[in-house]
Amino acid sequence: LSSAEDVARLREKVNERFGGCDVLVHNAGIYPNTPVEEITFDEWRKVLTINLDSMFHLTKAFLPNMKSKAWGRIIAMSSTVFHSGIPGYCHYS
Repeated sequence: LSSAEDVARLREKVNERFGGCDVLVHNAGIYPNTPVEEITFDEWRKVLTINLDSMFHLTKAFLPNMKSKAWGRIIAMSSTVFHSGIPGYCHYS
């Protein structure tokens, strides 16, 4: 889900098998088990790629079909961490 190319292949498979996507649920996410002062840039990018970039790529891939049908739903799940936070883990919330 982290690359536009992979998502394009997924879209083609979904279109072939199901005739498109009417409901897209964004629920992919990883939790960095490293405090912010210790996280590497590569770990930071991995979190953003999976938690945010995948949402962008999937929405961009499947939204045109929903618009052409004049119907569709996109649901974005999130963590409850943003309510209270976790000390040292601001990079997650």
